[in-house]
Amino acid sequence: MPEAPDNPLWLFSLRIYAAPGVADACLALQDRRDLDVNRLLHALWAGSQGRQLDTAALRRLDAVTVTWQSEVVRPLRAVRRHLKQAEATAEQEALRRAVKRDELAAEKIEQRVLHDLGDLGDMAPTPYRAAAANLCGYLAWRGMPPEPVDRQDLQVLLSAAFPELAPAAAAEAMA
Repeated sequence: MPEAPDNPLWLFSLRIYAAPGVADACLALQDRRDLDVNRLLHALWAGSQGRQLDTAALRRLDAVTVTWQSEVVRPLRAVRRHLKQAEATAEQEALRRAVKRDELAAEKIEQRVLHDLGDLGDMAPTPYRAAAANLCGYLAWRGMPPEPVDRQDLQVLLSAAFPELAPAAAAEAMA
């Protein structure tokens, strides 16, 4: 049986993550604030689709991702990072690449689950404002209002998703 085509969230995420500065911004938010990169990308994607996520949507998203993140994605990431730090033999490097592939596959599964939840949140008149609200809302949901350094990283994501925005507009949307 052929594999199902990639979902729109995954395709969006691959495009955005490849944009300049986005990987660094996502990983900084992940490492500094313990955020789920897939949830950041989903918040951005939902906003780009004109959806502003409310508390009920954030609760539902959390319910379907928290166990997968803690039991599958994070352990794979920890193993990959451990193998990256070591003086790697050829065998260890091959194992690191395999774990990295599995970590990416686990993230793709998580994104399919997020996508398959359907249209969450209310329709917003301005997608980039919805995306900004979703990003800030995700941090607030986690009990961490965005600090200035967080806002800078979130602006990088917003600018990548909405390249037609001037940097000042992205900064204003994050204020």
